[in-house]
Amino acid sequence: MKNVLLSTCLAISLILTACGNKRAAVIEPETTANRESAVIAATEAESRGETTETIPEIQETGLGMEPTETLLTINISVGGRVFPAKLYDNAATRELMARMPLELDMSELHGNEKYYYLPEVLPTDSENPGSIHTGDLMLYGSDCLVLFYEDFQSSFSYTRLGYLEDPAGLSEAAGADSVTVTFETAE
Repeated sequence: MKNVLLSTCLAISLILTACGNKRAAVIEPETTANRESAVIAATEAESRGETTETIPEIQETGLGMEPTETLLTINISVGGRVFPAKLYDNAATRELMARMPLELDMSELHGNEKYYYLPEVLPTDSENPGSIHTGDLMLYGSDCLVLFYEDFQSSFSYTRLGYLEDPAGLSEAAGADSVTVTFETAE
């Protein structure tokens, strides 16, 4: 596996050099292997005296590469317990916030999520997140609001809306059945 990875990085480096490109761009990796390839390619480029450039909207975190963007603050009450949350500043969350305050009776699904079908659709920008984390708030399709209360892997596509800042206790607050969830802007 390492040989394939190293060969791929070397081939990419040679192609970039052969094309006369003096700058190697580090693009957003989607997996650990892609990230390692990008780091190796950037290191090789630097050893040849070439400069590397990272995309300014991307910052490295302990979980990988994630877009840097403005976050909006709301409060989500689950089963009477308030959880501060951050929403990504996108078309879907702006429309969702315009409808707040919302008090929804969210249904249980698969022992890891609560969902509610909204009466009107929201704009979408679906992607497969791969890993779902406790406290993630997403949109399935264009009208199904989903709050995840357990970590798991998923092959489904969602529009990312936001996440709870500290999801500790969310699973207990969500319970095993339907639960009332309130979404309101933070003051």
